[in-house]
Amino acid sequence: MLIADDNEKRRKNLVGIFSAYCEVDSVEGGAEAVALFMRCHDSSKPYTFIVLSHPIRTMEAPEAFRLIRAYEQRQGCLSKSTICVLSSTPDCREVFSGLLGNDPQVFFHFTHVDPSGLLALFRESTQKRLAESVRKKIVPSMKTRLDFYS
Repeated sequence: MLIADDNEKRRKNLVGIFSAYCEVDSVEGGAEAVALFMRCHDSSKPYTFIVLSHPIRTMEAPEAFRLIRAYEQRQGCLSKSTICVLSSTPDCREVFSGLLGNDPQVFFHFTHVDPSGLLALFRESTQKRLAESVRKKIVPSMKTRLDFYS
């Protein structure tokens, strides 16, 4: 999992919550998130769940989102990463849809991050990804950063 949030306290809280379930990397800005996403994908350990706060430093979340999707398309990824956008902006969903079109990512609005809601989203995403792999009989050829700890 990759968490990109310029709020250090919230970022550390999210890392603490999710590190019990999977390997978690965190960065402060959008540009760092895109660079780390590409580097990990190229090293055969792609992120399958990404949390982006909006707004965020160095690169706005919509631009980071667009660059991640464009990279996945160029690489011929069989399935896209789940991207969760954390925002207190009420029109965030409309802003992203207007700029980037319809994509099956999930938007999680917050005033205080509800860890149980975000954790439920993470689990649902994981279950869908596993079911899709079985349905398509895809044998994972690379370890992902969504592998659960025992």
